[in-house]
Amino acid sequence: CSICPLGTDSATIWFDLSSASTCETCSIGKFRSEIVADCTICNAGKYNDNDNSDALLHTECVACAAGKHLQDQGTTIASHDSEDDCTSCTAGKYSAVAAPSCTDCPKGTYLADNGSDPTLHNDVSDCTSCPAGKYSEQVGGTSCTDCGQGKYVQTTGSISETQCDTCPIGKHN
Repeated sequence: CSICPLGTDSATIWFDLSSASTCETCSIGKFRSEIVADCTICNAGKYNDNDNSDALLHTECVACAAGKHLQDQGTTIASHDSEDDCTSCTAGKYSAVAAPSCTDCPKGTYLADNGSDPTLHNDVSDCTSCPAGKYSEQVGGTSCTDCGQGKYVQTTGSISETQCDTCPIGKHN
């Protein structure tokens, strides 16, 4: 008996060399990278859209691109069988490669893009600091708030209205 090659499995993990056809390539949405394991649904942040023609394409799953995420924790094959299962991060969020979820932009920043371009959501550096005169108190901000009439803040990236100062006498905002 021999072990089925990686990327394949069988009803029994051992097979007779004279009938290697009992080892079948993992189905779409699954992979097998360990000798003692069965084909498994891809983990969160990954998918496998390869057909069953090449077992080597089923030894690992493909990571969702930065700026996208895939939340399912490997419970549903249909959630891991296409690159389309990777969802773009929404406004105020970004993600790294193979992310199970998107991360909120930090306070004092914003990201206005609604997710139409994942390349605008692939790093914390895509979160823009609030300009002078504005602040953002929340994580995951999609815009910044004006300090308000008669107030200003000279620094960028302000995180609270308390950082806004009253304009000096003779000046206005």
